[in-house]
Amino acid sequence: MVSDEVRQGPASIGQRLLWLMERRDGANGALNIFNAFRLRGPLQEGALLEALRDLLARHEALRTTFRGRGPGLSQVVHPPYPMTDRVVRLEDLPEAQLDDAMRAEAHHRFDLGSEWPCRIRLFRIGRDDHMLTISAHHIVADGWSMNVLMDDLKMFYSAHLGHKVELSAPPAWHQADFALWQQQCAEDGSLDERVAYWREALGESQPISLPSVLRQPSPDPGEEPGIVVYNVPDQVEKLLRETALRDRSTFFAVFLAAFAGYLGACTDQEMVVVPVFFANRTRKHVRRTVGYLSNLVLLPVDIAGQPSFSELVGRTRRIVTSAFANQDVPYQLVPPPDGVLERRRHPELVLEYLNTPGNLELELAGLQAEAYYLEDTAHTRFAVELHVIARSNGLKIVGFYSPHLTCASAISRFFDGFIDFALRLNE
Repeated sequence: MVSDEVRQGPASIGQRLLWLMERRDGANGALNIFNAFRLRGPLQEGALLEALRDLLARHEALRTTFRGRGPGLSQVVHPPYPMTDRVVRLEDLPEAQLDDAMRAEAHHRFDLGSEWPCRIRLFRIGRDDHMLTISAHHIVADGWSMNVLMDDLKMFYSAHLGHKVELSAPPAWHQADFALWQQQCAEDGSLDERVAYWREALGESQPISLPSVLRQPSPDPGEEPGIVVYNVPDQVEKLLRETALRDRSTFFAVFLAAFAGYLGACTDQEMVVVPVFFANRTRKHVRRTVGYLSNLVLLPVDIAGQPSFSELVGRTRRIVTSAFANQDVPYQLVPPPDGVLERRRHPELVLEYLNTPGNLELELAGLQAEAYYLEDTAHTRFAVELHVIARSNGLKIVGFYSPHLTCASAISRFFDGFIDFALRLNE
C-alpha cells in the first residue's frame, strides 16, 4: 500500500559514500544511471504514462530526497502524488534534435536535497516512433534496480492496455527499510565478523592498476566518459560455459578466472585483486527492491605457480563463494592490517556481472524496443568500468571509460587480447 505521508530515516552506508562523491564528482550527471530506449510501433501513450506513474508510486527510492551530511545524512521519502511534469512528460521531438536531447537528460545534475532523483521522459519523434528515457541518481539505484524497473514497467503497461496480467507483489523492503536494517547491524556488531573476514583475506593488497595496454589517453579527451560495446564470440562463451559444467562452477567464477588470468598476463602479477560489484541481494526481502544496495568488493585471485585453467577456476570459485557470503561490507569499510597506515586506493578497473532477473532491453507489448547508446552519455567514476552481460542471446561486455586515462581503441584491443587469451585456456 502506498503511503500519502512523508517519512524520514537514516541513509545507508553506500548512500553516504555516494553523497560524498556527489559533492566531488557529480557535475554533469557523473553519478547518474541513464537508459534510453527507441520504441517503434503503435505505442499507446496514455497507457505508458500511467504505467510510468505506477512505477514511481511502487518504488519509494525514486521519490526520495536527502538532508544532513556525514553520519547524520537522512533520506526523506515523499508521497507519489501529484505527479508533476518534471517527472513524467510527453514531448514532441524532431529527429535532428534527438542526440542533443539524450545528452541533456544523461547529464542532468540532480539536486538531491530538493529534487526527486529520477527523471522519466517520453519523446514523440513520429506517429509510431518514440524515445523513452529513464535517468536515476546512483544514490537510489543500481544495476539490479534497473532490471526490476524494466520488469515492472512491462507489467504495468500490459495492465493498462487491458491485458490479463497477474501483478507481482510490491517490494517487501524499500531502500529506507534496508538502511534501517543496516544501521541496526552496525550497532549490534552483526557486520564485525564480515569486516574481519575481508581484513584477513585482503591483507595489504591493493586493487589491480590499469594495465599498460589500457593506459592510453584519448588524443582529444574532452570531459565526458566514453562507451564501447563488445559482443563476445560464441566460441568463447561456449568454452566458458562448458568449463563451468565440467568443473561444477558458476559461469561468473569461470569468467572471472579467465579475466584474472588475462590481467595477470598483462601485468606480470601473481596475485590479481579484481574490484567487482556484488548485488548484495541475498536476502529475499530485497530481491525486488529499487535502491543502491550493491557493494564494491575486492576479490584476490591467486594465479601463482602457472595453474591449469581448471585449477585457477577452483581457486576463483572458493574466493567468489566466500565473497558472496560476506558481500554486505564494501571495501571502503575494511581497515588495513595492524601497523599499515596506507589505505586501499580507489580502483581504476572494475567489473560488474549482470545476470539478474529481468531484461536489460525493455520489452513492451506490441512494440520493438531497442536500447539507444550515445557515446557521450556514458557515465563512470572509474578509469574503466566493464559490465559483463550474460543473456540467452549471447555474452556482451559494455565498457565505460574515462578518456583522460584510456580510449575506445585501447578498450577494443584489450577485449581482443582477452578473447585470444580465453581461446588458449584449455590448450
